[in-house]
Amino acid sequence: MNIKLVREGNDQRHFAFSAAHLRAEIMCGATIPDQSSVHPREVDPYAFREFLRVHCTFPGYSVFEGAGYWEGKREITRVIVVYGPNNVAFAAEVRKIADAYRDTFNQDAVAFGFVPAGFGLTDPKGV
Repeated sequence: MNIKLVREGNDQRHFAFSAAHLRAEIMCGATIPDQSSVHPREVDPYAFREFLRVHCTFPGYSVFEGAGYWEGKREITRVIVVYGPNNVAFAAEVRKIADAYRDTFNQDAVAFGFVPAGFGLTDPKGV
């Protein structure tokens, strides 16, 4: 299904809203479990940026920082948001990033999810 958006004047744009696109979110907890310490370590922001550079190969994505909870404990959470096609390859790439984060930063688990999404891009500058 396509939805038509009307902008100023007679200029009209379209964007797709169907099961053809998904919004994926990967919830990356920033607390590193450490049984030997009273104060758990946090994922270093530089290490997180390097992780994104190596593992997040999508042409575009966003990262938001917030608060998450795991087993009743509050922790800093970084949420990677990316839009892509509703297909097995996209879902597998999202899962691969979640698994890599879990393994790289010694996480118990990394949550990820998908929802159908309307998706559009502005026209390139100068067009």
